[in-house]
Amino acid sequence: MDQDEPLQWTEALKHEFRDEWRQILEKWVPFYRRYDLATRERFEEKVKMFALTKRFRGDGVEIDERVKLLIAATAARLALNLPGEDYGRLTLVNVCRGKLVHGSMSGWGSRHTVAVAWESLLDGLQRPRDGDNVRMTSLVVFHAFAIRICTAAGGWC
Repeated sequence: MDQDEPLQWTEALKHEFRDEWRQILEKWVPFYRRYDLATRERFEEKVKMFALTKRFRGDGVEIDERVKLLIAATAARLALNLPGEDYGRLTLVNVCRGKLVHGSMSGWGSRHTVAVAWESLLDGLQRPRDGDNVRMTSLVVFHAFAIRICTAAGGWC
């Protein structure tokens, strides 16, 4: 996953979901630990395809496997039970340093771009008991990906 350029869909399909990636999800994504085997397999496929086919750009954040996987996990959680949803129009994920603060936005972007406040995403993932990971900080990040699903389906959100 250390490529600079995102892979084409057909190339990404050929990649296996690596054990190191599972370890990252086990450590950082509480809801992943609760999935049964069949759900994990579907989830891992969505995470893999998102992480490998999107371009990630850091603004004060070094982009590494953990960053890509945790953002992909957030996106995959919303699309898990939506067959065929792959965020196909989304091409760029801008990862910004900082947290969501009152009156600001995380998850802004356009039809092809989304921006994520990295510390807000981590904060939401680290508080799994707080509304089942639906804190205000996480909610805005989830909302950003939900808008991408809606617009890909031709809706206006």
